[in-house]
Amino acid sequence: MNNHLPKIKTIRVMLQEMGEQQQAVFRMAFKMHNTTNYVIVSPDSDEKPDLILVDTDTPAGVEALERVEENLSGSTCGYVFFRVADSNDSLFG
Repeated sequence: MNNHLPKIKTIRVMLQEMGEQQQAVFRMAFKMHNTTNYVIVSPDSDEKPDLILVDTDTPAGVEALERVEENLSGSTCGYVFFRVADSNDSLFG
């Protein structure tokens, strides 16, 4: 057995309220990361996610985030929410 080989951790990720293009960006980013194996799980999956990413750019995304927060109370699963900035945001002006 070679102890010099790195151990690769697997993190199960659930993507909420994202379009196909956003999901493709995350899949590509996950593939580029060499030290961690990311597996995307669906809400119907029996596997529990380690991380949930929620796009809160729409009212449906905000509702999804609220559901995630309710369902995860007392859980060790982490979640991240994000909103896509546009030209009307103060960041750009």
